[in-house]
Amino acid sequence: MDKKIIEDNVLSYVEKILTLYQNTDNSLIVGGKKINLSRVEIKEVSLLNNPDFYFAFFNSVAEYREKLKKNIENVDFLNEKINDNPLYLESRIKNVNSIFSKIYQYISLKKEKGSVPLIKCINDLFGLRIELPMKSLNKAQILIEDLARKNKWNCRIYNASKNEYKAIHLYLLKDNYSLRWEIQFWLSKDDQSNRYSHAKYKQAYTSWESQYSASDLFEVC
Repeated sequence: MDKKIIEDNVLSYVEKILTLYQNTDNSLIVGGKKINLSRVEIKEVSLLNNPDFYFAFFNSVAEYREKLKKNIENVDFLNEKINDNPLYLESRIKNVNSIFSKIYQYISLKKEKGSVPLIKCINDLFGLRIELPMKSLNKAQILIEDLARKNKWNCRIYNASKNEYKAIHLYLLKDNYSLRWEIQFWLSKDDQSNRYSHAKYKQAYTSWESQYSASDLFEVC
């Protein structure tokens, strides 16, 4: 596919998802007020440390997920059944168990022991994946960064490649009270290895989840 066609379509899709993001209330209401996701730390999402916040937080996440489902279910370019876009697209809303597992890892497994802001961990509840028919991930990153600069996208872009997984991630930003959305850029040639990497990650949190009872999960989170 011609580079100009790729560039034009990436621009079109990102602009559309950016507009959708800006028009969506991406805040979490906990205890009757919006929380500052850059000031509240992951360790506060703990039944032992703060049970009121714990339950209110997950209720708010559940409400946000339901709102997202309603907001995007009729968005044509995200609807796989009628998707005839030149570039392959997929979208997803993060599974609740996956969210729970990620929070657990930040509290119990990572060296920071939960002393990181929520905005660092809860940054991909909604995601869009765009596959590019390009040969070089570095060239894809340059293309995306150039488009972001020229069109003044409020975003963060970085190379998220690790082991089998090869991708550029773009995070849409609004303010510290708004959850971020993630756009993953894959190369078509990396599709199989990236899906394998995702499957291993999903298997890991499923295995972790099966090792604990509900009361155990409350104790660690």
